[in-house]
Amino acid sequence: MLRGFGRGHARYGRRQTRPEGVAANARLVTCSGGVLAVAGGLIAVAAASSPSLPEIGTSELRGTYPLHPPRLGRLGLLFTDCPVYFLTTCTARRRPILANEETYQAFVLFARNGALRRILVGRYVLMPDHLHLFAAFAPGSPSLSDWMRALKRTLAKDWSAEGVQGPHWQKGFFDHVLRSEESYEEKWRYVRQNPVRAGLVTTPEEWPYQGEIHRLTVRAW
Repeated sequence: MLRGFGRGHARYGRRQTRPEGVAANARLVTCSGGVLAVAGGLIAVAAASSPSLPEIGTSELRGTYPLHPPRLGRLGLLFTDCPVYFLTTCTARRRPILANEETYQAFVLFARNGALRRILVGRYVLMPDHLHLFAAFAPGSPSLSDWMRALKRTLAKDWSAEGVQGPHWQKGFFDHVLRSEESYEEKWRYVRQNPVRAGLVTTPEEWPYQGEIHRLTVRAW
């Protein structure tokens, strides 16, 4: 639940200090104990963030986190004007190489590591030949294109190590900026039914290659 602030005072009685670098006219909101600056337009309210992680691919990172984390952490990043994207990318020739435990683990670790670069991945679904995900990009984060290239490169490196010959990915990807919380929920309801429509499972909950890294909330201001 979001709580608004006025004149530097929290409504529940505790004084809230305006974070350094936040404009005086920015509206402040809190979520799960964190503070975000809202300077207008769309924001992503991230109710969770990963702890500091080593770089993806290091031996320290492998196996550190469960594939299905039991609960989400507390907010650790400050966002101003943070767009949330709905992203889709496909394998080359629609090869069914995504929906397996090794690739799923590599994706989850890469997504968690995004918090180090001010990128939070929300919900996602890995289908055999394509993946859908939602991600919030804060100021100072890598560009969307650079991050997607890094994601593809990370998974392709693992596939090559396992003897899966390239090319692994189609060129490019689809991206769409979400306009409201309703848009997020609407798209997620459709996306999570993909495994059912494909005849892979009978209910969305049965599909093992889906989840949520960070709880993102989109608000129009």
